[in-house]
Amino acid sequence: MSSENEKVVKSLIEAYNRQSISEMVTFLADDAEVVMQDYRKENKEETENRYNWFFSVFPDAHMTIDLLMSQETTVVAELTFTGTHKGDLFGIQPTNKVATCPEVWICDFKDGKIISWREYFNPEPILQQLID
Repeated sequence: MSSENEKVVKSLIEAYNRQSISEMVTFLADDAEVVMQDYRKENKEETENRYNWFFSVFPDAHMTIDLLMSQETTVVAELTFTGTHKGDLFGIQPTNKVATCPEVWICDFKDGKIISWREYFNPEPILQQLID
């Protein structure tokens, strides 16, 4: 089962790299919970809204898989984000600079769908890259 779950996470990342939010949310269970690095929890609709905003800031956002592993019903992805700053980011006007940042996604599955998606990253390196 874990290899099937890994395929789902790879497909989620591929959809992310195409900025296909409608496809991204198809991998989530209806009652899925997305937990951000600040422990703020989102439902599917809130996640769609956040990614609509985020992809307007970084329209070429891309995740590279550095490590993907799973155990039972959990998949862990170590990723590298890369994106060009093209929109307002917390008051920072577009700089056209490319920013990178490591991230970790942890996805828990039930019946082939993601029931919990935890995203961990530190936004400070991105902000620093944009203002330097």
